[in-house]
This record gives sequence, C-alpha cells and structure tokens, in this order.
Amino acid sequence: MDVTTSPFYAMVHDLYALPRLFGLAGRRERADFLYRSTESGVPLLYRWAAGTRQLLTPGEEPVMGFAALHPTRPWVILAQDQGGSENHDVVRLDYERGERATITRAPVGRIGWIGWLADDEWLVLGGDQEEQYVRRLAADGSMQPLFSTPRWIRGCDVDPASGRLVLAVGRGEARTNYDIAVIDVAGGAVERWLAEGEDTEDSGVAVHAGRLAYHTNADPARMQIVIRDLATGHELRRFAAPGDVEHLDWLDTRTMAAVIGRHGALLPRLLDVETGAWSPPLGDGSAWSLAVTASGPIWNGSTLARPGAISRHHGGAVEDLIAVPNAGNLVAPEEHWFESFDGRRVQGWLLRQPDPAAPLVIYAHGGPTSVTANMWRANLQALAQAGFHVFAPNFRGSTTFGTTWRDLNIGDLGGGDLQDVLHGARYARALLGQERLPAITGGSYGGFLTLYALTTQPDEWLGGVALVPVADWVEDYYLLDAGFRFFDEFFFGGTPEEKPELYRERSPITHLERLRAPVLILHGENDSRCAIEPVIRFTELARQQGKPVEMVITRDEGHGSVVNSNAIRDTVLTLEHLATLFG
Repeated sequence: MDVTTSPFYAMVHDLYALPRLFGLAGRRERADFLYRSTESGVPLLYRWAAGTRQLLTPGEEPVMGFAALHPTRPWVILAQDQGGSENHDVVRLDYERGERATITRAPVGRIGWIGWLADDEWLVLGGDQEEQYVRRLAADGSMQPLFSTPRWIRGCDVDPASGRLVLAVGRGEARTNYDIAVIDVAGGAVERWLAEGEDTEDSGVAVHAGRLAYHTNADPARMQIVIRDLATGHELRRFAAPGDVEHLDWLDTRTMAAVIGRHGALLPRLLDVETGAWSPPLGDGSAWSLAVTASGPIWNGSTLARPGAISRHHGGAVEDLIAVPNAGNLVAPEEHWFESFDGRRVQGWLLRQPDPAAPLVIYAHGGPTSVTANMWRANLQALAQAGFHVFAPNFRGSTTFGTTWRDLNIGDLGGGDLQDVLHGARYARALLGQERLPAITGGSYGGFLTLYALTTQPDEWLGGVALVPVADWVEDYYLLDAGFRFFDEFFFGGTPEEKPELYRERSPITHLERLRAPVLILHGENDSRCAIEPVIRFTELARQQGKPVEMVITRDEGHGSVVNSNAIRDTVLTLEHLATLFG
C-alpha cells in the first residue's frame, strides 16, 4: 500500500523525521547512560558518554527491550525480540570490542527487567504462558527459578551488597493488593513480607545503601513514600508525595529522584529524605522515563507541542544533553475540565484549530492505567497539523489524578470510562459550537474503546480508527500469557468462567450488528498484548454482515508500529480515513 502519494505524507514524514527518544538506563556508579532513538528510522540502542553518542546495535531489527550497564566493565545486557513479538532473548554486548553474544538458549517470554549479579550471572524478571517469574541466568544460558507468581510483579530492584532482591507482588484476596517481598538471592527464599495494609498497593521499589523505598496508597487521599531498613524492615521515614509517584530511585543516600504525576503532567522532582522537602519540578515538560547516573538524574522530557530532549540535573542546574530540534507551527495544547455523567470532573487536552468548524477527533489513550500526558505524540500532532480539532480526555482509569480515579474502572471496562469519553466529545462539540458528529481513535485499550464506542453508541460517532484493539475479551484471554491473563482477571474481577456475562457484554464483537459508521483497524501481526486472531474474526464477521470495516495488518510489528516507515503509514492511513469520513 503506497502512502507516499497521499497529500498528508510529507507532513507526517517530517513529524516522524524528528527522532523519537525512548527509555533511559543509567547506573549510580557511572556517568554514561543508554537510550533508544529512531535517528535511523528504526529504534536502536545508543550509549551517551562525555558528550559523544555510540550506536550499540547497528542493524534493521528494532531494539525496544530492557537494557542495563555493567557497574564497571564496558558491557551491556539487553532483552531482544524479533518483529515486536516481545518473546525475548537476553543478549550481552561488549561495546569496546564490538562483540555480541546471545546468552539464553531460546526466547524466554516477555522480559521487563534484568539486573547484574556478577560478570557472568544475572537476575531476569519476565513472564511466559504459565507465570510471572524472577530467575537467575548463567552465562551458559541455564536459568534457575527464584520466585514465581500468576499475578503481576510491579517493581523490582536488587541490592548486590546484601544479596537481597526486592519485589512488589500481587498478593492476598484482593486483586488490587500489592506487598513487598524481600528475597535472599543465595537461598532463594522470601526473607520477609512488608505491607502497609490488607488491601494497599505498595510498589515502585528502590534499594540503596541498605535502605528500601517504595510508594503506597495507604492514605487514599495522598500517595506516600516509605523508607525502611532493608535488613530489618523497620520504618525509618515516611513522606507525603505531591501527586502520584510514577517512578522512584535513589540519587544518593540523602536524595531521591522521582517522577510525580499530577493532572496530566509527569514532572521530575527531587526529595530530601532527611527533611522531607521536595524540589520544584526540574523541567516544564513531562518525563517519559528517568534514570540515575553518577552525574545526576537524567530524563526524557517533552510536551505535546515540543519534541523530546534528554536532560540532566547537575550542579543545581538543568542542561539538555540530547535535544530534538523543534518543528515550526506545532499546535499547543489547552487544558480543559468537563463534567461527566455522574457529576465527576474530567480533565482533557484540546489541540484547537483556528477554524471552529474544523472536524473534531476524539483520542482515547491506551492502558487503561495510563494517561494522555502533556508529552510529545507525533500522531496527535499529525491530526492537528492535518486540520482536525483533537480532544483527548483523561477518563477514569487514567493516572496522575490519584489512585481513586485510577481505580474507578476496575470491574467496569467500557462502562464509566467510555461515558467519560462520550461526555468529553459532547463538551468539545459544545465548546467549538459544532453540530456534526466527531470521529474517535485510539490504540490498545483506546482501540478497544474505539470499537466499543462505534458498536454500542452508533448514534454518537461518525466513524473511527482503532489501532491494535481488543475485539473479543473472551477469546483474547485464552491467547495471552500469564501476565496479561491476570490483567483481564484484575479488571473484570475474575476469569471468563467466573464473569462470563461481563466479558461477553464488554466485547465489541458481541454488538457488531449495531455498527454503522466506517472503522479502520490497524494491527501488528506479532502483537502479544492484544491478540490479532479475534480482531481478524471481528473483521471477517463484519464483512459477512456488510459492515464498513477495513483492516490493515503490518508485518514484523507487534503492539504498535515502532519502525518509522510503519508508523508513518499508520498515521497517513488514519488521516486518509478520517478525511474520507468528514468528506
């Protein structure tokens, strides 16, 4: 499918020509760090040191998995998949010799974290079809089980000096409960469990110099940071956080670096653990990720109208180490609040056109435990550059608005959150003075909301574009690995056998006969998070019923397109479909 002839192509190409900067990895002992960038059009791994950049993974295969530096040697350990499948191998790089070696004997599932134990031994946090796990990995590729659970592991850190591993693990009767496990790595046993309460979420663990830090929602009004002695578990300090704690790490024995989420912003800040004083935000943009180095904290910051930069706080000042050039004529966001169906106030971002009569597109973010932050998104800016008003509501389930708001959609996926989206659309239409119906688009969970809106609210939408959506929660459940099966159990309150009616009622395929508005579905062939098979079946049934559904499958991509050429095609196809909808 040739999109280069589209009138949108040049604009979209220029937006994606701005390098996208992905996650950071640093070490407290070292001043250099790792990052990923699409400078070549493919996300590859780079090392930054003393102002120079070194490409570590030349080639055509994207590198999106976890990566970590050795504390002293010129070695990097990383997780590498093929074609976006998230079925990872562990690979070791020697960046001085230019050598690369695959450690694992075969792919071991989805890897979320790797920690160095020794020059030839690692801890690997991952998940496969059966369990979430932490295993010891040896240089010969053998793996020794250390800890496993059918639930999520939300946070992991290791203290090499004491030989202790710390995990935040789902535990107890309540699926929302997370406790802290302190594990003796040598003995392979849980040394102790730490918990703030019987139904609290205690996660985001970080250890340093014999001290453990984590955040908790024990006070539902305000998230707290707790510091304990790692050896005894005794509490040392407790601080109120000025928002949701999205990331937490030790900078040194007195200072912690954190990303604090508040009202759609993700702000890097510092905490003095002796006085409890918080620094002002270290930048005016949102931090995509944050890491700690010997020369200070680093983060990838941006806004919806400003591409990213990797910045550092050093010597009391902030400096940009790697900056993406700003593009001209970018549409700045406006913050709006509106009232939803039950009287609750919902925040959203509006990218407004000069012409009030321009078409309106509603954007639903993924997750659902995520947020449309004031952070660079080339696809949203492309919608605005193409002449659409864009409104992105942070519906219930969104982070940065407190844990109560974040958890409101548990047991109600596609319920109150979709009503928030609908009321956001009505608010934006009234604000702009429009009678014409809007379109809707989103990816992942936002793709599900798009399909569910079009099949259950057919009178409210002109059409839409769904990227990597869920079409059938029941079939999807049985195609996923253990971690994402628990995702469904967490949000539905049980398995499809335990909650059959809810799974069925909240599946777009159940309501397919009501679909009237045209929808375009874009999906990666190797998606391991939102299985492609139910989406293909949705599309085939729609065609049999004469429904206006089109599906485009992208080869060698998984849960969303990360290669620039594929992301450009997805965005151009989205704009073409929306332009056709609005005539």
